[in-house]
Amino acid sequence: MSITNLDLNVILNMPAGSEMDALVAKEVMGYSVDFEEYHGTAGEGRRVWFVVTKKDDQLSRSAIAKYSTDVEAAWKVAKKMKSSGDVLSLEHRNMIDDAPGTAIWTAWFRRTDEFARAGTPSLAICRAALLAIRNSEQPLKNYVNGNFFSMIENELAKVMGPIAPIILEDKITEFGESRESFPEDRTESFVKALGEEIADSSERASFARATEEVLRRRRK
Repeated sequence: MSITNLDLNVILNMPAGSEMDALVAKEVMGYSVDFEEYHGTAGEGRRVWFVVTKKDDQLSRSAIAKYSTDVEAAWKVAKKMKSSGDVLSLEHRNMIDDAPGTAIWTAWFRRTDEFARAGTPSLAICRAALLAIRNSEQPLKNYVNGNFFSMIENELAKVMGPIAPIILEDKITEFGESRESFPEDRTESFVKALGEEIADSSERASFARATEEVLRRRRK
């Protein structure tokens, strides 16, 4: 179980419980954790997590704090994050638009732009802490500058005319990206996908040659 392998939506929707507590203990608090599987007479399985410590070459086990359900334990998570320079912000609202009458807690840490929501402060804090840790371990992406899209749009307009900007924006949206934060490592596949929008084979080849030169200069 590693935070870097977890999808963002998994963290945002992970329920309170032993798995969440074990993940927080490992990734945020820095403990070594392990588990054992227990099976009942009906064949149902239950996973029990615990902290593993070593002293005088002897291993011992201890229970994991209930970070996701005990607010005092959750505050220890916030304190641990603060020790590394990341401060918690926590908000409570009495209702949300799509579910009137419900209470919602929103938590986030200052060094990340992600926030987490939950019905309890302890779960919101745990989710937010895991998001902050996950983001800090993600490799930094290189993004293209605005000049890239100007050059590509110019070449596309030569073969597609005034609809080129529309085609370009639609393709950016299709890729799930934006001009402001388009990953450098997706530029070649993006340009290839744009070329596939050109029906005429000779014009498509012309666009491919021109954009290959643009991409070649960027590789230098």
